[in-house]
Amino acid sequence: MTHLAAIGVDAGEVLMIGDAADDALAARHVGADAVLFTGGYESRAALEAVGVPVVDTLTDALRYTSGRIG
Repeated sequence: MTHLAAIGVDAGEVLMIGDAADDALAARHVGADAVLFTGGYESRAALEAVGVPVVDTLTDALRYTSGRIG
C-alpha cells in the first residue's frame, strides 16, 4: 500500500490481475479488487476458492476494468 500512496493512487481504484491465489489475497489486504487468470500454475479450483472472479483469458480479465478508466 505504501507504493500506491507514493504515486497518489487509492487502492480502491486498483484492479489486480493475477494468476495465483496469493495475488488476490495481496489485493484484498490493501483494499484493491482482483481478477485471477487461469494461465498460471494454480488450478482453476484453487483460484476460485479465493472468492474473486476467475477468467481464462487476459482479454476477459480486462473486461473487469470497465468503469475504472477515465
